[in-house]
Parts: sequence; structure tokens; C-alpha cells
Amino acid sequence: MDHSASLAPGDKTDPRFLHWYLLVRPLVIALFLGGGIVNQVRSAGSDFQVLGWLYLLAALCLVQSLSFLFLFRRSQQPSSLFRWQACWDLLFVTALIFLTGGIGSHLSFLYIFIIFSVSIFLSRREVFVAASAAAILYGGLLDLQYYSVLPVVSFSPSISVNSQEIFYDIFINVIVFYLIAFLSSLLAERLRYSELALKKREIDFEELENLNQIILENIPSGLVIINNAGRIRSFNAGATKITGYALETIYNRPIADLFPDIVVLDGDRFKTVSRGETPLVDQQGGQRPVGFSSSTVRDVSGEILGLLITFQDLTRLKEMEDQLKRADRLAAVGQLAAGMAHEIRNPLASISGSVQLLMEGEKLERFSGLCSAFPALLRTGGCGGAAR
Repeated sequence: MDHSASLAPGDKTDPRFLHWYLLVRPLVIALFLGGGIVNQVRSAGSDFQVLGWLYLLAALCLVQSLSFLFLFRRSQQPSSLFRWQACWDLLFVTALIFLTGGIGSHLSFLYIFIIFSVSIFLSRREVFVAASAAAILYGGLLDLQYYSVLPVVSFSPSISVNSQEIFYDIFINVIVFYLIAFLSSLLAERLRYSELALKKREIDFEELENLNQIILENIPSGLVIINNAGRIRSFNAGATKITGYALETIYNRPIADLFPDIVVLDGDRFKTVSRGETPLVDQQGGQRPVGFSSSTVRDVSGEILGLLITFQDLTRLKEMEDQLKRADRLAAVGQLAAGMAHEIRNPLASISGSVQLLMEGEKLERFSGLCSAFPALLRTGGCGGAAR
């Protein structure tokens, strides 16, 4: 099976990460925006105009979050929506920093969360684009406040803006933004490829498991796995065909219900058999001979999980064995009959020859007189041979 389609490295938007992002993001916004509102309300010199802007920002964030949540669930390209979401978050953090004091605000670290979230869902190039945008927005805000284009909204009148502080603050934050962009993109890429490798391995293991299941179901031999209590925990299709029992009816029953004479435990340990024979009680209550072997089943750590019993029906083999034995007995009887016939035939042939000689007695006497008249014929042994 080709996994390239499901594991393409260009697919950056993991649904699981997106789900957590959509869940955590509103909580983070509510935490810091609510903290800013509470701090402004409890401040002695609170500015009601600033408080109104914070309320407006909170309302906009609520509407935006609900809108994007609806769009994310229906969109076929969540990465495009996430780019707009990142742009909104950058503007939102900039506005929040402005309303909480600008250079005196302690919320500039919120840019880091945006950069980190972009590294999870988008490419490394876009992560550095987000870091650059954060640096430009933050640096531009401080510059505009320094040149009095924008006012400094502060809860404390002691905060002042000077060039040295602005330069130092911008320098530190820009370095942090790019450093976070580099590290988060590197970690996100490793995490992404680890996820892809894990998915591929899970798919491979799933295919292997399916293949093993297919093999087990198509093996003609019966396979039974029993636990430490001697109860049946697994039953393949071959075992169902041989015994007539389905897994649902035989599950968790004692192995003695199938094999009454088999011994599976030797004390507290499983007893393994390389080759054995035992009667099987089928679903009709009859008994049939089966040959079996047993071995322990272990997990990856080597711990014994149960006992695997492999068995085959020997009924047909027993019938063939009986037929061969009968054929051997018939062959032996045939061989004995042939030997007896041979031993009887030889004496009968001799007797038959003697009887024929006796029946030709007169001719033999005339032939003997002829031989006595011819001594030369006797010397040659012809008559003697004839007489014999």
C-alpha cells in the first residue's frame, strides 16, 4: 500500500493540534485580556476611555473566535484560515500591549505564543514571516510612542519613554522573536516528521495485524489459545470447522470441554507437547481423534500470556490407516497362497509324470529289447537314459 498520500510532508495542519489550538486560544485571550480589564478597573487612576477600548477589544475577540471556529469546522483548507488567524492575533497582541502601557507593558511575550502556534501549523518560512511581523509591529508601536504619534497608556505615571530603553527593549524582543522562530520551527518539523513516521508505523502494524488475522483465519488447522486458568481465549476459523463450535459459544469455557484427556498445566506452569494425540468432543457430543501440539505464547517482554494448542482432525487419516492395514493383510494372504500353490504344484507334476510312464509300460518293454540288440547304442547311454 502506498502511504505517500496520507503522509505527505506538505500537510502541516494536524487535526489533533488544531483542536487543541482552538480550545486553548480563547482561554489564553480571556486570561490576559481579562487580567488587563481587572487591573484597569482596580487601578486608582483608571482611564475609562482605555477601559472602553478593552471592552471593545474583548467583544471583537469573542466575535472573531466564534466566527473562525465556525469557519475552521467547515473549511477544506484550514491552513489558509490559520494565516488570517495569525494576522488577527498579531494585531490583537499589539493592541493589547498598547492599551496596557506600550513599553511599560509586560505582555510582549504574547508574540511568542503566536510564533510558536504558527510553527506547528505552517512552514518554516511562514514562521520567520510571523516573527518579522511581530518585530515590526512591536518596534513600530514603540517608535510611534517615542515620536508622540501614539500616546503612552500607562497605569503608573512613573513610566517614561526614552531612546535607550526603546532601543534595548526592541533589540531584546526581536532577538527573542527570531530565536523562538528558529527553535520552534525546528522542533515542530521534528515533531511533524515523528508524527508521520508514527502514523506510517501504525499503518504498517495495522496491515501486519490484518495479514496475520487473514492467515490465522485461513489455516485449516485448529488454533486455540488458553489463559493461565485453562480457559479458552481465542478460537480460529479452522477450529470452528473441526469442532463445530463458534467463538461466541466456546469463549472462556474450560479447555477440558473440548479435550477431556489433555493436560495443559504442570503445577503452575504450562505443559507443552511437541506431538500428541487425544480425543476431541465435538458439538454433537461425539468424539474424534485429533493430533495436537502446544507451545507457550509470550509478549514482547517475554512474559507468558497463554498456551497455544494447534490440532488437526485425524478421522480421515485413521480410516486410511485401517484401509492400509487391511490391504497389507490381504497382500500377505495372497503371498501365502501363491507360495502354497507353488509347493503343491511341484509334487503334483512329479506324480503326473510317473503316472504317464506307468500308462506307457508296454512301449517301454519293446524299446528295452531293441536296445539289447544294439550294444553300441547302450555304450552311448542312449538306452540307459531312455530306460531311466
